[in-house]
Amino acid sequence: MPRLPSIAGSLVNISISGCAVRVQMTAAGKRSWPLHRSNGDEISLFGLLRQPVACWVVAVDNDIMRLRFLLDNGARDHLERAIAAWTEAEKH
Repeated sequence: MPRLPSIAGSLVNISISGCAVRVQMTAAGKRSWPLHRSNGDEISLFGLLRQPVACWVVAVDNDIMRLRFLLDNGARDHLERAIAAWTEAEKH
């Protein structure tokens, strides 16, 4: 399967099991390809951890994608530490 181009997005929320991402529309104001995915489709999320994170699409509502992470134990540990650090940083 050919690799689709990366699309920018921003985290709306995150937990150890998944996240919600606001996906940017195209320059023409149209829905980007991720917003055309269906429940159960697998995609990769880049920029969250050192390595891409495999995810299942849980839902797509307007410009928000809800994703469930498919993490091995090492990635899960890394994500737990990252979430703890982000939470601590928000307190200050």
